[in-house]
Amino acid sequence: MIIVMPSTQDQSFHFESNTRNKETIKKDLLAVYRFIFSSIPNISFFVKLYIIFRFMLISSRVKCSHTMEEILEISKAFLKIPSTVSGVFVEAGSYKGGSTAKLSLIAKLAKRKLVVFDSFDGLPESNDMYTSRDGLFFRDKKSFRQTKKVYFFDKGQYAGSLKEVKENITSYGEIETCEFKKGWFEETLPKFHKNIAGVFIDVDLKSSTRTCLKYLYPLLQSNGMLFSHDGHLDLATAVYADRKFWKEQVDTSRPVVNGMKTNRLLSINKT
Repeated sequence: MIIVMPSTQDQSFHFESNTRNKETIKKDLLAVYRFIFSSIPNISFFVKLYIIFRFMLISSRVKCSHTMEEILEISKAFLKIPSTVSGVFVEAGSYKGGSTAKLSLIAKLAKRKLVVFDSFDGLPESNDMYTSRDGLFFRDKKSFRQTKKVYFFDKGQYAGSLKEVKENITSYGEIETCEFKKGWFEETLPKFHKNIAGVFIDVDLKSSTRTCLKYLYPLLQSNGMLFSHDGHLDLATAVYADRKFWKEQVDTSRPVVNGMKTNRLLSINKT
């Protein structure tokens, strides 16, 4: 076990999920192949190639915390949501706007709005201690590989200003599909009441995960999809597994969460 406790001044410490290693590249190439030859209603072969090209361009210009395999899985699922399912797409946690730019393209193809929730000031302060099974940690470009890591997130970590995010989406995405909600989740989410067709949550913290599920899941329509990029974080996954939380805070029984204990990307198909 390695214990890492970065100071708030040390912003070189970060959890990097899109490390370009051979295994990741292999999975991404396979995901591209599957996406291109998959059946997606109203999306032609050439449109799929166009999506891949745009995604690769965004990844080359904007720092992203996801892999191509992950964003293609989300995109394919969102595009397959029937048009009879009402609602917008929602992203909670945009970082620099890489995933937002990609999802804005998917939103345009699906003829839906993309509502983006973020503080645009980075993560809030938290004393939670997290462990991870499979991550690589970087500090001054030196990696530590262990079977288990224990660490804390810094206040302000993963910050991308609203100006920076909008500029990235304007340059590489479809800004006209986007609506931005700036502020802490506990302030902005209770005011949101639109029907939701698809949700992408990438918020890292236990408290943020609870807030997002509490306010967003009830708005998610039947046959809608929810994805979380926090399946590698023990405290976040504990929220998804907590039957009492779902019953008392979300007023529903715990849904089936795909990817628990195996994947970074979790998914829920609301039935």
